[in-house]
Amino acid sequence: MPTKQLNPLVLDSVGVFGLNTQANASSLDHRWLVNADNIMINSEGRLTSRKGIQAISATVGNYPVKSLHWHQYANGTANLISSANNKIWKINSSAVPQVNTEQTFAGTPQTITGDNWQWIQYDDDSIGVQAGHRPIHFTSDTGVWSDLEDTAHYSASTNITTFDPSTMLSQYGRLWAAGFTEDKQTILYSRTLEHHKWTGTGSGALNMKSVWGYDDIVALESFNGKLIIFGKNNIAIYNDPFDPSATTFALDEVIQGVGCIARDSIQAFGDDVLFLAADGVRSLNRTKIQDKMPLTDLTKNVKNDIIKHITSSNPDDIKSEYNTSGGYYVLSFTGINETYILDFKVINPDNTPRITKWLFDKNRSPKSFLSLSTGQLYLGLGSSNFNGVIATYDNYYDLDYSGSTAVYKTYQTTFKTVWMDFGVPHSAKLLKQFSCVIDGGREQDVTVKWYRDYNITQGNSATFNLTPVSSGTTAVYGASTSLFGTSKYSPLFFPREYKVNMSKSAKTVQIEMINLINGFKGSLQSMTVLAKEGKIR
Repeated sequence: MPTKQLNPLVLDSVGVFGLNTQANASSLDHRWLVNADNIMINSEGRLTSRKGIQAISATVGNYPVKSLHWHQYANGTANLISSANNKIWKINSSAVPQVNTEQTFAGTPQTITGDNWQWIQYDDDSIGVQAGHRPIHFTSDTGVWSDLEDTAHYSASTNITTFDPSTMLSQYGRLWAAGFTEDKQTILYSRTLEHHKWTGTGSGALNMKSVWGYDDIVALESFNGKLIIFGKNNIAIYNDPFDPSATTFALDEVIQGVGCIARDSIQAFGDDVLFLAADGVRSLNRTKIQDKMPLTDLTKNVKNDIIKHITSSNPDDIKSEYNTSGGYYVLSFTGINETYILDFKVINPDNTPRITKWLFDKNRSPKSFLSLSTGQLYLGLGSSNFNGVIATYDNYYDLDYSGSTAVYKTYQTTFKTVWMDFGVPHSAKLLKQFSCVIDGGREQDVTVKWYRDYNITQGNSATFNLTPVSSGTTAVYGASTSLFGTSKYSPLFFPREYKVNMSKSAKTVQIEMINLINGFKGSLQSMTVLAKEGKIR
């Protein structure tokens, strides 16, 4: 009888589609993953690690940083504004770590009882709004903080008693405000080019009750020269909001049955707007096209997970950001340590973005985000019992401070494949060897686990060390910089193949890879499992 040949299972684009926890893991091909923690998919479609979360500020007390704002001055300088502990803070960039300076208010300021500010910039002034509070105002030319109603020449709208919007939009030469405590259906707009004037010529109100019946306004957005009004269960779109003489606006379209449940989940990018609906993340363009048709949400491949997080979250604490340079949308929920990454660089064959997750220490999970046009991503971290800080998404190690002393930390990446049967599902295979090609990494132990026949509690494992082939070295952080107590240098990497022996027999196999990131990233180019088909003795 002829000897059975080794059968290679070559996984050339393993995990390139990202997470799929919705479908049966035995029915998916190897381009999907069932677990992808601290994983990103690079521009070449390879699995790599997320970057590090690096604290840049001193603490702001035992409270999370729940909003971030980049105030840009006309001369090009900027301030990083944050909110935590019911206070407004500004970073002083002259110190290491940078100091958060509490901001004081002129006049007779209100008592701030929350940190869920939505920030907008109008000309050189910044305005913050949150439910149950009067808008706060920062005037660039004087450097003074105050309540908006305390600014010179302020005039209040006659359409509402208490001006306390939960959402505001600066667009088309006006400010637009909605989500008032006493009226969740009305939108107020200021005079053209007079953001402190809410009465008189050019100002006015839109009442949505006559448009969509009863529904609370959640957020306002601009899109393709139109005004978008998001309710919890409906979306209204108005034409020509930029007409400075207009006091009424033409209703373009009403989308019923789909709305936005979280103000800070809305992100405009390119020619579209993303938002979180009751059953997942949606695209405004797709929702418009598919109105009155079965809707396909962008997170359908992790749908049950997303719905579970929505159900357990306070909508005010659901935060998001779109990073233009990276081409991804980040989304975090209340009380969990998972941040979902929707990668739009390449769209999957099922018309969904590639989804992975970031995992953090529970006390350091992001509570706010800020992305600059440069691509720099800021995160507001902390919890109710752990000091809040501001961090950047950068390098490949997590960084914290103990006083003024930098504390470098490793973090773990983990991904797990679907169940694979080598194309012969009913035949037993003797597992012989696992190999993979990795580009980069250094001095990192990688653990490979393999599970057999749908048994996820009993796996075999092997470990190898990343020692890439190099031709010389170059300093990563500078020759004088130490990481984890030793100076670190980056080899001029070449991809390298790593092999480990396998054992046991199985009809189906699942592979898990775990890597401890210590300052160097590596990307998985391919993996191969060698097995011998036939009767196992």
